[in-house]
Amino acid sequence: MVGRRDCTKIVDGVLKQMDVVRPILREFVGDVPVTGALCFVDADWPLIGGSFATRGVHVLWPKRLVKQLNSEAPAVLDVAAVRAALAARLPAA
Repeated sequence: MVGRRDCTKIVDGVLKQMDVVRPILREFVGDVPVTGALCFVDADWPLIGGSFATRGVHVLWPKRLVKQLNSEAPAVLDVAAVRAALAARLPAA
C-alpha cells in the first residue's frame, strides 16, 4: 500500500520483468542473481529503517539501492556481457 492505494500491480510488474531477464542471462552469461527493486526518489522515508522487501522485491531510495546492489553483486561480473545479452534479446525502450 502506498497511502491508500494498492500497488500490488507494480510489484507484479517487477516480478514479471525478472522472469523475462533471468533466462536470457542464464543463456548468455550463466546463472547470475537477478534482484528486483523499486527505487523511489522523492518519497518521504523515515529517518531510521524505511527500506523493505516484498515478495523478493526491494523497495528503497537511490543511495540504499546502490548499497544493496554492491552487497549482493557477484565478485566477478562481466557487465558488458550482461548488457549485450539483454540488448540482443529485448526491444529497445
